[in-house]
Amino acid sequence: MSEYGIAARILLTPRSSNVALFAAVLIFAAYVATVVAGSSAFRVAIINYLAGLVFLAIALARLYASNRSRAALVGLMGLFLTAAASIAQQIHISIHPHYFNHNALYHLLEAIALLLIYISGRSLVSTSVQLENR
Repeated sequence: MSEYGIAARILLTPRSSNVALFAAVLIFAAYVATVVAGSSAFRVAIINYLAGLVFLAIALARLYASNRSRAALVGLMGLFLTAAASIAQQIHISIHPHYFNHNALYHLLEAIALLLIYISGRSLVSTSVQLENR
């Protein structure tokens, strides 16, 4: 759900971002209700995560296009690596079938992706704070 909040803060006015955050809470509540009702299909989780990922990717791409923010580009790379890691896991790409299988590769790629997203977020927050203090 945080990807919705971050994207909303990047793309929208404060009032509009609050509306988007409320919508994100409703989407999450619908997801929880679906899971609690008994749907354990993996595609339900993928649909829930994919919507937020796409929204955040759009926000970071627009931020990068508007001011060539390196932090936004690093965040985009992290998001794309997250998607690539998930695809690699689902199609069972592995380095070694026993010692480094598709799950190990997924977790390695996901760790790198999350590090990139963290670096991006930290830099974007730092830049935002610096701009507000001027």
